[in-house]
Amino acid sequence: MPFLFGSCSSSKELITLKVLQINAWHQATAVPDAFSGLVSIINQTDPDIVLLSEVRGGNKNFIPQLLDSLKALNKTYYGEVSHESAGLISKYKIDENTLCCPSKVQGSMI
Repeated sequence: MPFLFGSCSSSKELITLKVLQINAWHQATAVPDAFSGLVSIINQTDPDIVLLSEVRGGNKNFIPQLLDSLKALNKTYYGEVSHESAGLISKYKIDENTLCCPSKVQGSMI
């Protein structure tokens, strides 16, 4: 099923986005060096948008730490702290987000 990101405009310009979806597996804490591995994968694949699952946990600064680690590699991404099981970072500024599909077990999606 395709996903639609962005907004409509009168421009006929086609934009191609590279999207990476990855399971962060308990905020990248389930195995040794998982966080640095996650940063490395994002750096190597250079996606425009990263969809993350399993980002809810004890570290409330997971997304900001991920953004800071990528910035140290000269990669600028935007995102916000997620208190849900899913998170999103993007090379494009995120002006607004909406939660959907609430679940008592997994939380909501962004």
